[in-house]
Amino acid sequence: MAAGAFGGIIEAEFGKDITLLDNTFDGVLPNRPYTSLEKYVNEIVASREYGGVNYPLSGTAGLKAGKKIAANVVKLKIKK
Repeated sequence: MAAGAFGGIIEAEFGKDITLLDNTFDGVLPNRPYTSLEKYVNEIVASREYGGVNYPLSGTAGLKAGKKIAANVVKLKIKK
């Protein structure tokens, strides 16, 4: 769910066609480039399945629910 919400909010703010570089483990593991936000979000969901945290159906449902949450958050009138 969090991945879907994250992806939806980032997409609303920066657009769909962005690239990302994951350097979480800089100096330990190679940096991981992503050519789209969608690929990044899908890998987050897949990693939870690989780790045994979620079943594939749970990942799909969570992604869908997260996108709905993001749509509602984007509609809020938040002062900057």
